[in-house]
Amino acid sequence: MRAYPLILTLIALGCGPQVNEVEQGSHQPPPDSRLRDLGEDKVDDGMSVSGLEGVLDEDVISTVITEHFDGFSYCFKKARAPYISGNVTLRFQVAQSGRVRQVHVERADLGSRVIEDCLLQTAKHLTFPKPRGDGDAYFLFPFDWNRRGRSLSQDEGQDWGYESMRASQGLIDACRDKHSFQAPFHLTIYVGRSGRLLSAGFHSKDYASEVFASCIVTALNEVQFPNPGDRVIKYHALLEKLTYKN
Repeated sequence: MRAYPLILTLIALGCGPQVNEVEQGSHQPPPDSRLRDLGEDKVDDGMSVSGLEGVLDEDVISTVITEHFDGFSYCFKKARAPYISGNVTLRFQVAQSGRVRQVHVERADLGSRVIEDCLLQTAKHLTFPKPRGDGDAYFLFPFDWNRRGRSLSQDEGQDWGYESMRASQGLIDACRDKHSFQAPFHLTIYVGRSGRLLSAGFHSKDYASEVFASCIVTALNEVQFPNPGDRVIKYHALLEKLTYKN
């Protein structure tokens, strides 16, 4: 089976300077993220990805994802704002039947839960060939969206939104307690005029239910952020239990 290029343009949308691209990257996790927490004993260099006792070759993964480009591309069409841009990496767990047992957002700086959730719903319905070996197979699959839109927002450091996030601790903890999730997680947030939340995305290395992620993003709508004037601010925050204290 033919191996696909490591960088492949999936679809181009729009026209003129607003052309958006969804790009597929390598399925190989970086050296510092080799799924050690899943007990993986081997990640083949190049053409296969291993998990526990299950193995799916990279070209097999590419083929299945490529066959469903239309579904994934539809998700990115949900980005109504030209400044929404960045990466989303999905972590798959594929059962011996070839069905997706579990998938979640492992890493992301896109800042759109709407897109993230659509990608997850699409990914859940994929069917892969049976992994080699006797166990489930694990792999990461990254997408890159709208590189040309990255100049339309301005990144700010942790201090910029610290007080706002500290003030939201009660809302965050309520979601944690309701959905029994106490692990660290990351947020990517876009803030516009008057400190209004424009869009937000969620990711965590620990599996988090979609309802918990949605609870967090919904809670952010009640948070007042600093007023950036006419700019759009892209803000990244790592939230750990009891991070924000009086």
